[in-house]
Amino acid sequence: MYQSLVVALVLPPLDYDNATLAGLPTCLLNRFQSVLNEAARSIAGLRRSEHITDALASFHWLRAPERIKFKLAVIVYRALHGAVPQYLSDQLQYVADLQTRRRVAFAHRLPVFSASARRDV
Repeated sequence: MYQSLVVALVLPPLDYDNATLAGLPTCLLNRFQSVLNEAARSIAGLRRSEHITDALASFHWLRAPERIKFKLAVIVYRALHGAVPQYLSDQLQYVADLQTRRRVAFAHRLPVFSASARRDV
């Protein structure tokens, strides 16, 4: 019951607008991560001096940078498959060749996937 309450009240505000969180400096991501850690400690009943990694893994929570990338990937996936409002789909920029994808990904600090590693959409 307590875990559901923490998940319902703490995580949605943290996940809100992940697009603005992408590319944040490490010092700001550390603050984001500390809120996640405190929520996990609260649920697991851990003291501040105890390791949090196992608790995060047991709750199936990602660390802050991975969480932001995952949420953005879900939004892009849904936009590509027509499961989001049109205004979000209109914001996507399709890039054809791998060199241009690398250049765009480098500018936005995103991972690059080669054509052989993914299905064409």
